[in-house]
Amino acid sequence: MWYVIQVMNGTEAECMQQFRDEVDIKLYNELFVPICEKLIKKSGKWIKADTKLFPGYIFIDTEPRYVSDIAVGLLKVSKFTKLLKSADEIKPITEEEEKYLKSIMDKEHRVKVSTGFLIGDRICITDGALRSYEGRVKKINRHKRSAEIEVNVFGRATTVTMGLEIISKISVEEFYDVNTNKQIANAADDESDERKKVRIIDGTFAGYEGRLEAIVDKGEAYRVELNIYGTPTGILFEKREVEIID
Repeated sequence: MWYVIQVMNGTEAECMQQFRDEVDIKLYNELFVPICEKLIKKSGKWIKADTKLFPGYIFIDTEPRYVSDIAVGLLKVSKFTKLLKSADEIKPITEEEEKYLKSIMDKEHRVKVSTGFLIGDRICITDGALRSYEGRVKKINRHKRSAEIEVNVFGRATTVTMGLEIISKISVEEFYDVNTNKQIANAADDESDERKKVRIIDGTFAGYEGRLEAIVDKGEAYRVELNIYGTPTGILFEKREVEIID
């Protein structure tokens, strides 16, 4: 179970080190600060940079029977620390909250940059942490290549900023042309390409054909290359959305 320790913003690393020095490692599985990749412009180039997803909070994976010992251990940390409570009782985040956070983070507890398109006023995330969570996007800042996302955690709705690169913005009419293959060359048309041909059978890109790049998530997802306006674009699909045709 994931419990949350509140600290002063900027002291996360120091508090984690003191905690590890003072508390028996057998009392917990992991101690971590969720990290979010963002895009920043440096010397005229866009690069990825790490930021804290929830500044001022440390997550600890442990069992309820060890919580009281962990609370005692936190008293030995010189900086301010506090295990979050609900109704005056120390409780973990909910199972739903933990499941959602795990779905957007990798094994290193990192939220990677997402990519997508704007179709009129509608966003379509094609890859990254935000795929399948378009409904949580509250605001897009194309200039800063970021998006504000509403996340339910700590018992309340919390707005966080995540990296989002919009590859292209097209009108609904242009998307219709793409969808009917009037302005898009199928990546599957190149006969010299030895990768398997696939067809998308569900979702926004239903009817598109492309090439299978990789099978990921223990066979539950396929990465497919589609040729969008002459630009080869790798897009992650659930297995059920893809039909292998060759």
